[in-house]
Amino acid sequence: GNSFNGKILNDNGEFRINGRMLVSQYVMLEATGYYRNEVTGKNSNSELTLFAISDVNDRNTVNVNLLTHLEYERVVYLVTQGKMKVRKAKKQAQKEVFALFGIDASDFQNSEDLNIAGQNEADAALLAFSVLLQGDRTESELSELLTKISTDMEEDGIWDDAAMRMNIAEWSADADSAGRLAT
Repeated sequence: GNSFNGKILNDNGEFRINGRMLVSQYVMLEATGYYRNEVTGKNSNSELTLFAISDVNDRNTVNVNLLTHLEYERVVYLVTQGKMKVRKAKKQAQKEVFALFGIDASDFQNSEDLNIAGQNEADAALLAFSVLLQGDRTESELSELLTKISTDMEEDGIWDDAAMRMNIAEWSADADSAGRLAT
């Protein structure tokens, strides 16, 4: 029931909140701001809001990203309706989100630990995931897509929109053949 506001500290999107007064080890984060479009390499023209749920018991950093956002509603559903523990719900939701594009996330750390500028396989998967979802979409189109995916996955962990998945695959093939993904 408590709310803490933070301010972005640098161009990497890092922010800090004073969490000394937290009464729970779990936090629900909402981050709103401009972002770097990984397809164009430019800053977004408008803001995007992303969410995350994290166990901050043994951590000082939480990365809010597309994965944390897409797993958010699923985690809430699994905890409130499925009576699952948060840690287990997060693992299941993360696995289901990565499965959207056939990525096996069994050995990945938590989504809030991933960084698109990181050096490991999980970080690379986050970057690929971010590029695929961004595509040539505007910020509002990306936000709408994220809402549709998370709403569709909330109860069963499956994204049923085969037409949109095909659209994303076709965009990816076209962008790759044009050399756009190499940069």
